[in-house]
Amino acid sequence: MERINIEKTNKLKNTLKSLTHDLKTPINNIIGFSDLLKDLLSDCENEDTANFIKIIKIEAEHANKMIDRLSSYNQKTETNFTDIDAIKIKEILEISRKEHSAVVI
Repeated sequence: MERINIEKTNKLKNTLKSLTHDLKTPINNIIGFSDLLKDLLSDCENEDTANFIKIIKIEAEHANKMIDRLSSYNQKTETNFTDIDAIKIKEILEISRKEHSAVVI
């Protein structure tokens, strides 16, 4: 029984590691392209466009922080995930959501 739990835990940790890694590249691309758009459209007088670009970057940075926190937690946890770990992951996500909702655009 213990061996099965360790195998499930390792599979979960590896899946989480792959997921966070696979999400980082497109999120970083979005951040980079939003900076590029901001620079290219710096002379644009349309405030809405500038605001949309700002929102894109803020949202991508928020997603990036959540991914970093999950990745960091995944690296720090011991071999066996427990219900406490599931609760901790939910807390990490909730903290990220609260921080994000406090950002004024």
